[in-house]
Amino acid sequence: MWKNEFIKRCFDNENVDDFSYGMLIKDKHIPNRLYRYRKFNVHSLDEIKNQHIKVVSPKTFNDLLDTRAKVDFRVMFQGDNPKIKDSYKKHMGNHMTQEKLDELLSGDDWYDKILREASTQAAKAHNDPKLSPGYIENALKTVVDKQIIEINEVAGEMWQSIVHCCCFSETKDNNAMWSHYAQNSTGFCIEYDMTKFTHRDFQRRFMYLVIYTDELPDATETIRNRQPQTKTSFLATWVSVHKKTEWSYEKEWRLIFQGWYKQDTYIRFPAASAIY
Repeated sequence: MWKNEFIKRCFDNENVDDFSYGMLIKDKHIPNRLYRYRKFNVHSLDEIKNQHIKVVSPKTFNDLLDTRAKVDFRVMFQGDNPKIKDSYKKHMGNHMTQEKLDELLSGDDWYDKILREASTQAAKAHNDPKLSPGYIENALKTVVDKQIIEINEVAGEMWQSIVHCCCFSETKDNNAMWSHYAQNSTGFCIEYDMTKFTHRDFQRRFMYLVIYTDELPDATETIRNRQPQTKTSFLATWVSVHKKTEWSYEKEWRLIFQGWYKQDTYIRFPAASAIY
């Protein structure tokens, strides 16, 4: 299926040439016509008059999970992760022998061993029967779990801040969308002729199909390993092209800009060809 091929070549490889080919695959499948359902107001009429569209942060969308991904930061502390291990070496090198540090950082359970060692040393320092190593270790794990939840929230907000986009649909006759986005069918639908642009124009180059999945995209391994390069470089875009299956009726394409804008802004889009 071409969608899978597009995702594989654009976001799951290290080859820049493959990325370019994946973008061409995607370009060939951009519909000749795309549609936007609009309310009757000054802003939507202004878009028609001035031939521009507004790209906005996903923070404003009605889907609270838009441009969100799963990240299990616990995985960062599992297995062989040289970068994080080196960070621990720098911070703990003055508190124990190199031999002891090497012992703690060996094996896949190195993080648990560090927590256990820190808890044991803390219990000795306090010399309080109530503060046993096990009690301190559980308390530390609770704090870490809470911080991981907070980091996930910050990461989600970060992606939503990096990305600005404008949403389109493949269809102009979806009753649900007329209801949701065209003010209970009292608004209108703008048709855009995508054949007016070439694959080099940003209006096509940054137009992405939305991939519908039952689960949010999982960015854990990409963040942990900082690879593949294409996904790392366009991680926020990769996150933004995924939505939950319940939204699949929208048949959405979206124009996505990663890191270009710090606030909502209008961009040129001279392709309106009909109004319904």
